[in-house]
Amino acid sequence: MFKILWLLLLCCVLAVVNATPNEADCAVVDGKVPLGINFGMTHITAACLDTNNTPIAVARLQGSESYADYVADILKHEGVRFLYQGEYHVKVGEQNVLAPPDEHDSALAESVFKESLEQITGIASSTLAANFSIGAIVLPHHYNETTYMSLFNTAVQVDPAFDRQPSDIRYFYIMTARCYTTEYCTLPRTNRPLDHGLRKYVILVNHDLDRLDIMAGVVSDMGPSFYGKTTILDAKVDVRNSTEWAHEAQFTQALSDIIDKHIRPYSSVDPFDDLDAVVLTGELSPAAISRLSAAMNMPVEHQHKIQTANAEYRGAFGAACEAYLMIKYPPPPVCVLYMDFGKEEL
Repeated sequence: MFKILWLLLLCCVLAVVNATPNEADCAVVDGKVPLGINFGMTHITAACLDTNNTPIAVARLQGSESYADYVADILKHEGVRFLYQGEYHVKVGEQNVLAPPDEHDSALAESVFKESLEQITGIASSTLAANFSIGAIVLPHHYNETTYMSLFNTAVQVDPAFDRQPSDIRYFYIMTARCYTTEYCTLPRTNRPLDHGLRKYVILVNHDLDRLDIMAGVVSDMGPSFYGKTTILDAKVDVRNSTEWAHEAQFTQALSDIIDKHIRPYSSVDPFDDLDAVVLTGELSPAAISRLSAAMNMPVEHQHKIQTANAEYRGAFGAACEAYLMIKYPPPPVCVLYMDFGKEEL
């Protein structure tokens, strides 16, 4: 009996070992693995593409207390704190006033991001057999410009190649849509207008902490674009010992409104026929995923379009796609004009 139990335990241990990304066969481009990193509300994740151009997880790290506090503060000031003529302002009633210095402390932001970036790349370094470079970074859509620049400066400090090679920092929704299919993940961008070539509709449903963001968008040859965001606050989906979700009707209606407003007018047939995918992202338990999927009220013949796998890694997966594209198909050089010298450098 003891021998049988021991063998079962050994099998479980081996299963856990084999489930880790240590065996990840990441694609190498120009001698390095292009790594995609996502800064989420509570966790930082990293991913790469395998040799079949499929995104795979590399690392996942829970943010520190200072990281969680910083992200929560940014979320709190969404739509309230903004950049105007080079200085941050906040809305007080109907007036815009200068924000206190600590409201946009770039040194604090760089400290928070540097700690997290060093930790996640450290895990990636011990996981991957090949050299890697930070190719693309995802940040939540509500981050402000100070945070964006702080993250860029930090990335250059941790990986100096980030500023010397094609790389990118983009918002969560844009990156996440990039990996909605394996084919679109590595599809080179073109300059064809939206009424030519690829044009598909997708909906992203992102759950962070206690809020739900729903957004419709178009994926095209030019890349993803999004609009029509609806936010439901205090929408805790993971409610223990509860078979009901208080915001179910509100979520169902919000999703229906987005389809009616942003997809149906441009669809020549049933809008669900033109809808290519509904992607769930964020920190979601299996129970929460089931609850959200059921609340979508998708017609039976279209329920297969609901994508729930790897919800917590979707941002990193999209960043891995973007990192691959930036190196495999680098954008044209930017023209920089030096007016005082009267010359142009490419």
